Amino acid sequence: MKSILICTNHRHESSGASCATRGSCALKAQLQQAIEQQQVQIAVKEIQCLGECETGPNLRFIPNGKMYRHVTAEMLGSIVKDAKKFIAE
Repeated sequence: MKSILICTNHRHESSGASCATRGSCALKAQLQQAIEQQQVQIAVKEIQCLGECETGPNLRFIPNGKMYRHVTAEMLGSIVKDAKKFIAE
């Protein structure tokens, strides 16, 4: 099943960058809401790491989909449009 993975990892070291400390949990909720409003049939799932903490928040379409880095709330409309295309492939 095609899905969107969003990293919600929170590193506990004070110097460690992480997606959660950059707002990924709030972004996940906003993304889920936008997907529901647009009636896009794609699951949003949490993952603990996408391996690119320094560029977070990060999300990825799976399987074999696009990776998004430095995700902001302003990008979510575009991501939802991309999700529609992705599920149609």
